[in-house]
Amino acid sequence: MEWTQTSSPRMVWISSKCSQQNLQWLIDLLESHFSQLVSEVKYLHVLNINDYHWKKDVRVCPVGIVYHRLKHETITDVTESLHKEELMYMSTWLGIKNFMVVLDDVEQFDMKKTERILRASPTITDRCSLLLLIPKYNKKEAFLDKIDSISRFLRSDPSEKTSASSLNFPEEDYKPTPSDYSRATEFRRTALDISPRPKHSVSIFSRCTKNDYNWFITQLQNEDFGSLVKEVHVVEIYNSYSQFSTDIRNCTFAILYHSLNYGRLSITNVTDSLYDQHLETLSKSLGKDKVIVVLDDLSGNTFLEKERILQEQPNIGRYSQDLILFSQTEKKAGNIQYKLEAIKQSLKTSLKPDSSASSSINQNQNFSNTERKAYGGGNSQTPQGPGVLRGMESGRPLNETDPLGQKLDHILSTVQQIKIQEQLEEFKKELRMEISSLNQQHRDEISSLNQQHRDEISSLNQQHRDEISSLNQQHYKQMSQMILQFEEFMKGQSKSQHQRGSDVPSQGHNDAVAIGRNSAS
Repeated sequence: MEWTQTSSPRMVWISSKCSQQNLQWLIDLLESHFSQLVSEVKYLHVLNINDYHWKKDVRVCPVGIVYHRLKHETITDVTESLHKEELMYMSTWLGIKNFMVVLDDVEQFDMKKTERILRASPTITDRCSLLLLIPKYNKKEAFLDKIDSISRFLRSDPSEKTSASSLNFPEEDYKPTPSDYSRATEFRRTALDISPRPKHSVSIFSRCTKNDYNWFITQLQNEDFGSLVKEVHVVEIYNSYSQFSTDIRNCTFAILYHSLNYGRLSITNVTDSLYDQHLETLSKSLGKDKVIVVLDDLSGNTFLEKERILQEQPNIGRYSQDLILFSQTEKKAGNIQYKLEAIKQSLKTSLKPDSSASSSINQNQNFSNTERKAYGGGNSQTPQGPGVLRGMESGRPLNETDPLGQKLDHILSTVQQIKIQEQLEEFKKELRMEISSLNQQHRDEISSLNQQHRDEISSLNQQHRDEISSLNQQHYKQMSQMILQFEEFMKGQSKSQHQRGSDVPSQGHNDAVAIGRNSAS
């Protein structure tokens, strides 16, 4: 995109309670894609709205952005809002024209519907020039899709103040419908997750040592669980049941944890079960939806193992909302995110109050007179009767007649299908990891056997050489002895022959003497 620069680049200040790491992507995009309009981007960490240094910085910054992740509970127009005073202060000092809001990690597929509903939230829309909703994924693409609006915002005249009526939304001529107003509160509470809600005090009950699940405690204390978990306690289960009963009263959500390193996975329904009475007590004290079981350090396929455990130990499914299994392979590979998401979903489910169609209608009937006036006058009496909203049939759920409600049902159905598909993909990934692990184990075993075979051959060869050397030495000794014996024999023969040679002349002499005597006679 090309634009004409009408003023010199200006410094942009981003104010947020989030860490700079969370919004670094925004800083990078502003500095790279808007370098002709932005001279520098600075980060203002909001610790306290009354902080002197923060207020001092706000008063001198030319362009301001409030960044907010929807995981941090609320944004505005609700009790104990995190950012309401921040919005009011910055828009007052900077002017609406020089102030925008970025809402990150929006879990909503239909972004236009969300924008339209947020218009019913006056503080946000009346106090900023531009509101950007950024999804959890593909942040860069979503941000750059609004490059025209962002560039117009950054090129605005610094001295010009903007009234609340000049908001920069894609559909300037849009008129809110009754359905939008009636669902505004519901969206802020559920779809956008920006209304205040209680947090859980989580206790981990286990017979294992804390060292076995320190990694799990760290995950629960992570920022990803910040909107759901207030605190995490550790309860070591001993034989004192009375102490266990006392510890239950200190939590609102219980996690029964056990590691295979402890020896066995005998949770319940089996001989010498470790947590049979404890699990039932937790469920009856807190409610089934506020209890989950976590089994750790498994070596096999967790998907198949989960089915087997639930069949053999049915009380786990009877007294807990879910069973979560972690394998050693998953933890080493860092492939545990979808398991943590399942735990977050359990925490969210347990925080939602039960609601019926009638209670939903009553909530929508009690919207303010100001909202009624916005789309049809201030009279609360409608042709359908007192307190009945237009666009709704009496006694019927909202989503049966409201196109937006039907759209939401369709979205929820799509989300469920996507989650099932994601679970299947994770299962495939887990199987591939297990197959890869088995292949590696097989290769290691073959390599070990080959090495063992080579060592045995080498040992046999050495043994054979030693035996040959020993036989050669024995043969050499025997040959030496035989040679000595032969030499002794030859010496004996030689001596015997010499003796026989000396005896022959003496006999001849005697014979000669005898002949001579005979001749003489």
